[in-house]
Amino acid sequence: MEKVALGTRRGAGTEFPAVSRLLVEWYRPMVTAMEKLQDAMVAAWVPELRREGSMVDKAEFANVYGAIIVSLPANVLAIIAMHETIAAVLRQPDKAKVTQVAMKVGAALQAEFDLQRVHNEGLQERVSMAFIGRLV
Repeated sequence: MEKVALGTRRGAGTEFPAVSRLLVEWYRPMVTAMEKLQDAMVAAWVPELRREGSMVDKAEFANVYGAIIVSLPANVLAIIAMHETIAAVLRQPDKAKVTQVAMKVGAALQAEFDLQRVHNEGLQERVSMAFIGRLV
């Protein structure tokens, strides 16, 4: 991905497959959109930041998926969304439904969130054990 981005910047984008070029073109706007969504989620939770008519002003998903969306980095959210969308379209080119794609993205985000949580808990435990070992 990095090689394609670098090649595109230097004007050699035609040397790469069309899908790679599209992914590079979609990535930055997708990350920006995810950052805006994260800001809107935080604003939905903090009354001083809330704005009428914002994208999550009355959305129920702000309470369900908000913690996951805010806790993962925007670039990870973008990659997961792009990956799941492309995978759904490739699996069912004529039948990929928006709701099915959204469910797949949600499941992948939940899995990544759980993976990060397990990783962080393991890291905390190792740090605690190392600290306790120094005290003994």
